Amino acid sequence: MTIHPGQRISFDDARYRTIQARRFRALANSRVKGRVIGNVSHLSREDYYSSKFASADVDVERGATFEYLQYRAEGTCFVRIDGNVINASPCPTIDTSGFRLEAQPRLQLWIHVAVGNSSRWVLVSKSTVKDVGANSVATK
Repeated sequence: MTIHPGQRISFDDARYRTIQARRFRALANSRVKGRVIGNVSHLSREDYYSSKFASADVDVERGATFEYLQYRAEGTCFVRIDGNVINASPCPTIDTSGFRLEAQPRLQLWIHVAVGNSSRWVLVSKSTVKDVGANSVATK
């Protein structure tokens, strides 16, 4: 696949990868609600949108910390508590009286591009591509 600087290319899929999780600290005895995904390091689109994960309330004691993996959408996020990933709804970032976020997690955005008969995953960064809208990017 040959892509030239300034070329506009379309993408048909995007994936976010957490490269550095951050921490939430519970400011009071609190509860995180959401779907318990389990002890996983990745989650497929099919599994994410399935109904196979049960909802649960996870109690968190004052002073406890847990990992913030990434914001999702519409007030939800992925957190990891005691080894289990939870699709928290609402995300603890919304409850500033119950939780304090120590820093935002660091993420990578990968997009799946197709040019001609070839396709591949491309890391989106300041040095690779820029978003030009409507599932399209321009190479740098």
